[in-house]
Amino acid sequence: METSVLRAAENYEDAQELSPQDAHIYSAVLAHLRQTEDRVSCFLNRNRKDFDDPALVDELTSYGCKLLPSFDRGREYILSETG
Repeated sequence: METSVLRAAENYEDAQELSPQDAHIYSAVLAHLRQTEDRVSCFLNRNRKDFDDPALVDELTSYGCKLLPSFDRGREYILSETG
């Protein structure tokens, strides 16, 4: 994992009160989104409460990424976006 992702994870762990594991996942997702701007994206997570914070959802949305609470919803979303 890149150093910048690890540093960002520490910040999310403190500022957003994420668990260490969730902070690393979220930080890695954002790093990926920054590299793939201008694409429709989704972040699938079976436990929505882990990331169901308005600030996190807004940040994901700013990258065109939708937080979806199940793999079935993710599949539906992907199919609807790809036609």
